[in-house]
Amino acid sequence: MTDVATPGASDRIAAIRAAMTDDAEAGATFAEPVRASIAATLERLEVLVGSATLAEAGALLTHVRDRVSGLDPARLEPRGGLAGLFDGRGKRLKAFRAAYVSAADAARAGAADLTERANALGQRGGDLDAMWTELRDGLNALDEYLAVGRAWLTDRRAPLLDPVQPETAVADPLPPEAAAAFEDGASDPEASAPIEAQADAEAELAVAPSSGADAEPVSPVALAVLPHPLEARLDSLMETRAEALRRLPVIRAMQNADHAAPAALAAACQQIEAWTADWREALGMAGRRPRKVRPDATRLNTSHNAMVGALTSAERCVAAARTRWDELMPRATAAEAARAAA
Repeated sequence: MTDVATPGASDRIAAIRAAMTDDAEAGATFAEPVRASIAATLERLEVLVGSATLAEAGALLTHVRDRVSGLDPARLEPRGGLAGLFDGRGKRLKAFRAAYVSAADAARAGAADLTERANALGQRGGDLDAMWTELRDGLNALDEYLAVGRAWLTDRRAPLLDPVQPETAVADPLPPEAAAAFEDGASDPEASAPIEAQADAEAELAVAPSSGADAEPVSPVALAVLPHPLEARLDSLMETRAEALRRLPVIRAMQNADHAAPAALAAACQQIEAWTADWREALGMAGRRPRKVRPDATRLNTSHNAMVGALTSAERCVAAARTRWDELMPRATAAEAARAAA
């Protein structure tokens, strides 16, 4: 199969210019496919604007951390003195296992929800990147249309505003017989009368209004230099261009705001899974039936602290992302963009 070369900028500009006509409707819809594409991208951006996903992730992290924070391995140790006679290790281990199972179930459910939020944030980052590329390409195409439109209007006005003056023609000399007649008529009053009457008639025609119209006729040059619909269209396209141009850095800022959150949420989910498996084994619950064990408090604390640390770190990351989004949301909405342009 033969590869088809992608048209360059000069080819695209030439194609745009070749398709242009003096039709008023065509001027009013000039570059409509490009404008519509940019408008559709900006509408999709409005849907993505918001920190709801981050807020949900933050609430899930807090919920999981609260559920597992109360599992203190120190509760496995019986009380001293007489109270310890009725508070053996087996009883405490049984109660601690029940508390662990409840917290682990909540943590695993929370991890599944957190994974969904992390995937949603990652998808949003990809969508924002695609929108940035679409707007950039749309702006490049729009600039080509704007350049062609301005050049077309300039070329259209040039011959009218600066017409080439024809060379002054030299009057042909009067034939001898005409000159003689003119000289004879100058001395005869009756002969000069028709000439004077004709001059008076021409003067009346020059000042008399045309029949059926009170307004003075407009010259062809004046009609031709009236604002063309393309001029208003170019002004409208410039507003579209300005709006899209304002959004480009905002989109990048939104991507940066979300950038660290998916990885932080994924790390928290991994620590939840690691903690669940480690504690299940340490508490003698890895097999089909619970075993009699004396859990290692140091191991339990190390695993627990690693998970809580990951949850806390993810909470801070999500909170920072939400703060940044709250700052960016006004700049990303159409209403704020309109106020900025005013």
